[in-house]
Order: sequence, then C-alpha cells, then structure tokens
Amino acid sequence: MKTARFLRLCGSCVLTVFLYAAPAALGQSVSVDFEDGDLSAWEIVDDVSLGELGPSTWEIRPSQLGLDGNALYQGSNIWGDVEDHMMLGTIIYFKEQEFTNFRAEVDVVANDNDGMGFVWGYQELAKHYRIQLMNDRWPELPPLDGHHGPMVIAHKRIDNQSPWYELLAVIDDPAEYIPYPQGSLIHWTLEVVDGDFTFTSLDVATGNETIISGFDDEYESGFIGIQLYAQSAEFDNFSITSLPGRLTSDLTGNGFVDFEDLTVLLANWNKDVTAADGNLVEPLITVVNFDDLTVLLADWTGPGPAGSPEAALGEAVPEPSTLMLAALGLIGVCCFGRRRKRVTRT
Repeated sequence: MKTARFLRLCGSCVLTVFLYAAPAALGQSVSVDFEDGDLSAWEIVDDVSLGELGPSTWEIRPSQLGLDGNALYQGSNIWGDVEDHMMLGTIIYFKEQEFTNFRAEVDVVANDNDGMGFVWGYQELAKHYRIQLMNDRWPELPPLDGHHGPMVIAHKRIDNQSPWYELLAVIDDPAEYIPYPQGSLIHWTLEVVDGDFTFTSLDVATGNETIISGFDDEYESGFIGIQLYAQSAEFDNFSITSLPGRLTSDLTGNGFVDFEDLTVLLANWNKDVTAADGNLVEPLITVVNFDDLTVLLADWTGPGPAGSPEAALGEAVPEPSTLMLAALGLIGVCCFGRRRKRVTRT
C-alpha cells in the first residue's frame, strides 16, 4: 500500500510538470491553392513503355471545370504499357518535402472516366505507392493483378518492367464500388500512419464515399502527389498535414502518450516487465528505470482530444530534457520526503 501511494504521488508530481506543457509539434504542413501559377515545387514523371498519346500536359490554368480561381490541370490522354496490363500513366508530386505519417487532401473534378488517384511514399518511379479510381471497364486484356474496372485499387511499385506493381488492396464488387462523378466536385483524403493507409473519395454533391484501406510493412517515407491514367482532370486546394506515428510509449493504446501511460510506467518501476508495461528500453533485459521515463517524456502528446497532437501543430513546448530534469527533481523530492518520514517513524 505504501509503495502504491508513493508511486501515485510521484505520478502526481510529474503530471504537474506537464499540466503547463503543450504537446509536441509534428512538423511542417503544405497547402497549395495554385493561385500563384508556379509549378516549380512540383516534379512531373511520365511512366515508361507508354503509348503514343503522351507526353503529359500538366499546367496551372484558370479553372474551366468549376473549381475556384486557378487549378492544376492535366489534359493529355496519356496511358498504357506495351500491352496495357497495369494502367501506367503520368505522376506529379510535391518535391519540396518528404512525409512519413500524414493526411493529404485535394479537390478534384474529373473530365473522363479513367484512372486517377494519389501517389505517396515516392522515392523514384520504381519505388512508390498509388491509389487508382477507375470507372471504365479496363483493362480489357487480362490484367496482371487480376482486376479490372470499375474499381478502386491500391498498388506498390516494385519495378520499371512487368509486372510493375504489387497489389495491396482492391474493391471491384459493383455492390461496393461507387463510381466517381464526372464534371462535379470530388474531395480526396489519404491518411498514412506507419504503413497503414486509408483513402476516401467523397462525392461532394451526394455525400457518397468510396473508401479503401490497406497496409505494407515495408513502407518508409517519400513524396506525395497525383497519378493519372488516360484521364484529364483539374485539382485544387492540395494539402499535406503531418501526423504522429504510433508510439511505443502509448501503453494504453488510446493514441496519446499521456498521464495514463505515465501511471502504468510508474506502477512497474524497477520491475523486469515488457514494453507494454512501461519497459521501453531493452524490455525483459533491464528493469523500468529513468531510461524508460526519458523515452515516455520525449513521446509525450498530452491527453486527447483537446491535447491531441493534431491540435498542437505549431505550438512550442519545453525541450524534453528540461521536462525530464523537472520530473526527476520532483521524484527526488518525493523520495527524500518518504525517506525522512520513515526515519522519523523509527
């Protein structure tokens, strides 16, 4: 009982340190409305083995499809590998910053019924991920991945020759795939966290959503952009927001490193336990100690939702080392007081 009360007291002291500390900022965000007409921050890549309908014609123009002001536009019908088995086309990506965990969004108006979607984790043509929405029944030839439109499909690029891509996820059941509208506003959202991805295509007029999710355990990071196949379309209000990765210090699994996780760690102080119980450095080899506390404090987000990482974007926080020193000082005071009390009782 005395030990439990002591640990709760230590936890209360450390909590006091954090009550006035905002969660850590998550890095830069990107927001592009194309009003300046400048494409210098973007890289255009037309795929290999294309037919005669290339090259791509990416440009910024006054919107002709109902978007606000200027829009990014690609009007070429660029498509095809030699036998058109994998829907190769053209890619444009924002080259100023790589992202690992993020939310990307963009407004879209499609002028055709062919392939279009996000690209992420782009390192080179032979190494990236893509989502494609496809309303047309294509490819008519037996596709290398076994699927043809209408569909939404996710791939991982593995080579610049056949089979080009590896299938990650697909929805091609007519009862599940809702074709995107042509000529009216669509809003795309892609969230990627530690290899898990979820893509949502929202038909703004009807509220209909097409959602696909998947995972790749080899995912690292890269650039983010757009891929088109035999499609002309306009894009506007492109944005990327950094998201936190999953943290081993989130011991309760609620998406935050907060007071609850600190309580778990302190309850197992000086014990030989697993990482899930707070032994974040060399679990089952060392005991829970100040090394583990340092890791938890460095990962601190604060409680959700008001203290969530997303709410804290751009807010300054004390350095983890400063917080650590304050926490250790308070724990030391607790230890000293506990020891004095024992001596007095004796």
